Amino acid sequence: MNIFYKIMILLFASGATAALAQMVLLREIANQVFLTADIIFFTAISWIAGAVMAFQALKKQAKGKSPEKNLNFTAAIMPVINAFYITGAVILVRYFKPVLKLGPETPAPGWAAQVMCIAVFVPIAFMAFASIFTLMEALKKSKAPKFMPVTAASVLAGIAAAYVIYVFWAVKYYTNLDVVYTLGIFNLAIVYLFFRDKTMEGRWIMLTTIGALIIYIGFNIAGVKQKVDETSSRALYAGYTIIAQKEFPTVNFCMAKKGEEYRVFENGTTAYKIPDPQYPMIARLAKGPRVLVINGGLAGMANALSKNNTVKEMVCVEADPYIAVVLEKAYRNGIQTGKRIDYVSAHDTRGIAEAIKDKGRFNSIIIYPRLPGSSEGRYYFSPEFKALLDNMLEKDGQMIYGGNK
Repeated sequence: MNIFYKIMILLFASGATAALAQMVLLREIANQVFLTADIIFFTAISWIAGAVMAFQALKKQAKGKSPEKNLNFTAAIMPVINAFYITGAVILVRYFKPVLKLGPETPAPGWAAQVMCIAVFVPIAFMAFASIFTLMEALKKSKAPKFMPVTAASVLAGIAAAYVIYVFWAVKYYTNLDVVYTLGIFNLAIVYLFFRDKTMEGRWIMLTTIGALIIYIGFNIAGVKQKVDETSSRALYAGYTIIAQKEFPTVNFCMAKKGEEYRVFENGTTAYKIPDPQYPMIARLAKGPRVLVINGGLAGMANALSKNNTVKEMVCVEADPYIAVVLEKAYRNGIQTGKRIDYVSAHDTRGIAEAIKDKGRFNSIIIYPRLPGSSEGRYYFSPEFKALLDNMLEKDGQMIYGGNK
């Protein structure tokens, strides 16, 4: 294969694997409640540090006694190391809070968030930029230097492809560990296909890659990977009895029981608690006959409202359709009320108003912000959201917020 096309494909693969690994690991970190608004800042700092380290290391390699030999080995070995590292990083993130003896209700301290971002993203950034810099250096030394401007386009195309794969395929059907494990196999396959040659270093690269592939695939024999995936994903909830747990496209969901108390966690944050003393308190404040409940009706609020004699009809909407299905199955039969209850699910938080636009006007609207502290949680207090709800209130209607802002 022409060296130009070979390098373009490798650059595309480098961009795709780096971007996909970052998206998966960012989601894992968010699930562990390490960072909220600061996550982008610390991630960017980590990537810049990794890029600078890679550039400084490769400048020395390019000026060495055998620059082409050194660069070729670096470009080949980085994806091999990356295959193991990104898989291990997912497990590392999942055990970080349990090692600190922190449960799902306790956010990790700021220093822990910074350490986690550095430990996860600096090595990934170093490997990604090391691969890109070595490939660009190889292109400079080839007979096709005029094609240098398209190298950035190849990397960007890989990043765009990773986004499409993640949104429309990976996140919908596979757990985070499954995604990075498949990405690792892809990395090893790339090395095997593009770094085969008859030189001594080429043979060593092949032996290393084949050995790594055997070890890597062995991780999946007899369901070991699946067991590790299940065990590590439940590590955060030690001390709880897990009732249901699943990674959904929009949220990492877990329903657990401790003693007589049930809790529903979204991205490692407590979303619902049953029994919750807030429900009867708020139910007494509501005035009927029609009440809208946003995030909470399927998990106890409807039962509390059933004891309010002014309430004749309830509409209960959940911001996530997947969670709505699970909660309805778990709690609908347990709600002892003869009052009319209409269950609705939105596709996301911003789709709540659209989902209930044909439900008429309400005397009371009870709102439980989902994912408090995040940008999504703050949306419930925004003028935009309040304006939408104002159009659904009767003239003397009221809005009641539950939970913490």
